[in-house]
Amino acid sequence: VTSVKNQEPYGMCWAFGMASLLETSFLTQGLGTYDLSEEHLAYFFANRKNDPLGNTYGDVNKHMGTDDKGNADYHEGGNDLLASMFLSTWSGMTTEGDVPLATDSTHTQKTGVTPAASKAYNAAAYLKNAYFSDYSVNAMKKLLVANNSVTVMYNAQNAYYTKNVNHVVTVVGWDDNYSAKNFRASSKVKGDGAWIVKNSWGTGWGKSGYFYMSYEDKSVSELVAATAVNTPKYSNNYFYDGTSGLGSIRMYAGEQLSTVFRASAGNGKAESLGEVTLSSMSANNSYTVQVYTNLKDASDPTSGTPAYSTPVFCSQPMAGVMTFQIPEALLSQNSLYSIVVTNEGSIYKKSSVQDEVS
Repeated sequence: VTSVKNQEPYGMCWAFGMASLLETSFLTQGLGTYDLSEEHLAYFFANRKNDPLGNTYGDVNKHMGTDDKGNADYHEGGNDLLASMFLSTWSGMTTEGDVPLATDSTHTQKTGVTPAASKAYNAAAYLKNAYFSDYSVNAMKKLLVANNSVTVMYNAQNAYYTKNVNHVVTVVGWDDNYSAKNFRASSKVKGDGAWIVKNSWGTGWGKSGYFYMSYEDKSVSELVAATAVNTPKYSNNYFYDGTSGLGSIRMYAGEQLSTVFRASAGNGKAESLGEVTLSSMSANNSYTVQVYTNLKDASDPTSGTPAYSTPVFCSQPMAGVMTFQIPEALLSQNSLYSIVVTNEGSIYKKSSVQDEVS
């Protein structure tokens, strides 16, 4: 894991959690130590800009966070499910050096300092996959083994037996033998075992910025893990939904969804489509994907030439955001193309499709 950071004076634990996940992903892949910008994520989530290909003009995220004085503040409040959806649009995360936290050396807020609009799609880390899960000891351990860090929401006010949450932290390991006696009697923890947790309150807090959390803490919820790449294989991301809501549409087995785009990023040259990103709020999903090129009718996504003799099969074992490699399809410049996704499973799916092409 990367070093413990300090979010003071802002309530932006969620952004620090997401940065920690992606920084750990780079370390896991041997790509080096990154310091990603939480300020960039928080600001452009609340002040999003039209995507570079011009497909999301007018889309906004309405951020209602306020500071302790009741003033509107884009730093205050969020979660890593929303952050994952937002980062799938390739808006950030950039580095701390590019967009630093708006504080001085004493972590006092600098007022009137915001990132330049031109930095909205600066990115050092591009989200590849995000994994969402309800809490259980087994689920947490599996995610940790696979990803080395997991963010969770919990209650940071010593209220062990509550479902209310007010903080996001990063779980980085566990100790099955950590004694239940180490917790206060008032917590009513009965069994041994604790998560090793990285906080974002500086190294002067806890044990050099870390603490133990009982497996039995009833407030723990919303497990999120994520992977990132520093250089995407395909340089453009075609998508229509610029918002980051978690609403979903129910899709039954055999039902389909599609998106239609105009290939516009090649500067006169053809583009290669090689990845599709699918988002779902349920687990154990399976899909087939067909690409249609040179559409004759923009209102009919199947009015073109199918790229594959047999649609490509994709499986998504966990809820979240997943990027699938598909055989490359060549897109003529200024032509219309479509992605048609068929639900091959029995569990409802989230209707969000993105295409990453170059």
